[in-house]
Amino acid sequence: MLEHTLGRDARLLEDRHELGKLPQRVENACQQGVKHGQFGNVLGRRGAIAPLHLGAAFPVGRVAHALGLPDDGQGLAARVAAGFARVKGAPPPGKTAQKVLFILSVGRGAPLAGGAGSSADRMIRLAGGVNAINGFSGYKPLSVEMAIQAAPTAILVIDRTLDLMGGMEALRRSPLVANTPAGRNGNLIVMDGMYLLGFGPRTPEAARDLAVNLYGENGASGAGTGAGEAAVAPAR
Repeated sequence: MLEHTLGRDARLLEDRHELGKLPQRVENACQQGVKHGQFGNVLGRRGAIAPLHLGAAFPVGRVAHALGLPDDGQGLAARVAAGFARVKGAPPPGKTAQKVLFILSVGRGAPLAGGAGSSADRMIRLAGGVNAINGFSGYKPLSVEMAIQAAPTAILVIDRTLDLMGGMEALRRSPLVANTPAGRNGNLIVMDGMYLLGFGPRTPEAARDLAVNLYGENGASGAGTGAGEAAVAPAR
């Protein structure tokens, strides 16, 4: 991944976690003239929405400063903050919060579910949903029994997961999906992975698009600022 990044003539390596001693590959990149910046964990504390807002906005200014573009960064940070100010983190009036199961496939192993405190959990809550998985933190393997017990009313995956699981029809037929309320109702949502979980400047728009997928156009009033990168509509 790092080699791919350097191959794209990267000027700055952004590290969102406090790593302590830099990995050797990062040190080598810095010796090649690539800047490195540590910007902290943008996801904030577990279970806290407000630090997430600040975390996604504040690195904008710091990254821009590292790139020598402080004025541009200040304007972008202001727009991101304004977008988050319009994120309600609640379903539209008169709507029951959707129970959302986020499924992540990363290869040959069992798919994972996004639990409490995960990036998926935070995005679900920003969009006014409720995470159907509350028995663990982070990402852990998802069993069929766990999926059925969670009883999600909506299932959320990223485009890469959809590809790895064999497409929409294969996802519908998967035992992880077919025996849940979401599977029976065909309420399956697919979104671009980086757009949904990248937690960059487009996060308010991603929250809005997820809310629209969960609640229809009425959901847009509760999350986000306007059309961002289009999400795949739910398959109903």
